[in-house]
Amino acid sequence: MEDKIIFTCISCRIQFEHSEDQREHYKSELHRFNLKRKAFDLPPVNEQTFKSKVEALKQEQNKKTTPEKFECRICDKEFASDGPYQQHLSSKKHKEAVASGKTEVVRNRKPKEEKKLPETLEEAEAMMEEKIKNAVKLPIENCLFCNHLSKTLE
Repeated sequence: MEDKIIFTCISCRIQFEHSEDQREHYKSELHRFNLKRKAFDLPPVNEQTFKSKVEALKQEQNKKTTPEKFECRICDKEFASDGPYQQHLSSKKHKEAVASGKTEVVRNRKPKEEKKLPETLEEAEAMMEEKIKNAVKLPIENCLFCNHLSKTLE
């Protein structure tokens, strides 16, 4: 009786007959996805579930229309959501601009190009890192829910 060597990916709980298949698997999006799930103590997903999640995400992103943008024309700034926009309106810089009688800045703006959706996990991660890097940082004294500015943290 011949003993077959079986190669296993512990993260994904998948078995392979050949080491080359296992090595190729380690480069796959499924493996990377399951590694991230493992970091959060979540069980791995199989390839079929992974593909359906990816497809559902792509369909959801395709359905979305251009998101509503919040714009302060006085300061010539744009915001992706209402929270940072309201934060900006209550900021010292904005209030000073309003008090100084600054008028709306009107420019001939070219419409922004639609950003293409990420096709790989690396592209998605890079996009998320870019968004985090460019995110509006709220001062620690500000309430996350109502934008109330406190003098202390308590």
